[in-house]
Amino acid sequence: MQSPIIPRVILDTNAVLELLHWRDERLTPLATRIANKTVSLYTRPDCLNELARVLTYAHLKISAESAREILEQWRNQCHVVDIATPALPRCSDPDDQKFLQLAVSVDADLLITRDKAVLRMDRRKKFGHTRILTPERAIEWLTNSPETATRDAPDSADVAITKLP
Repeated sequence: MQSPIIPRVILDTNAVLELLHWRDERLTPLATRIANKTVSLYTRPDCLNELARVLTYAHLKISAESAREILEQWRNQCHVVDIATPALPRCSDPDDQKFLQLAVSVDADLLITRDKAVLRMDRRKKFGHTRILTPERAIEWLTNSPETATRDAPDSADVAITKLP
């Protein structure tokens, strides 16, 4: 069955911070797509736990209230999935492996990161059709991807989506 494409997108923790905490102007086109629901965001519980932990780092100077708001906003914008993680080539930073696994698990179109170790993983081409790009390159890809493209719709049994409380 073919369905209109809504790109499936994963953001690593630093990209989430750029988007929601620092509100980097370069990410405005991505923020607009998120607000207009023309991308579908995915995360999983361990990614949310990492974001919650990073939001408490003293050097970021994020108040407890702002941290709660950022985490809640991100959780509400994402499909939170709890699915089996496939075996993949190992990233040199074990903390980033979960983002690669998530991307493959949900058949993501994009994994957005600035992390050099993760960006290098794109060269291995072991991640289905997932592209691993910087935010700017991802925005360029989203802008130039045909809106009328289609893809095989996944079997609903393949992805268990759970909204966390």
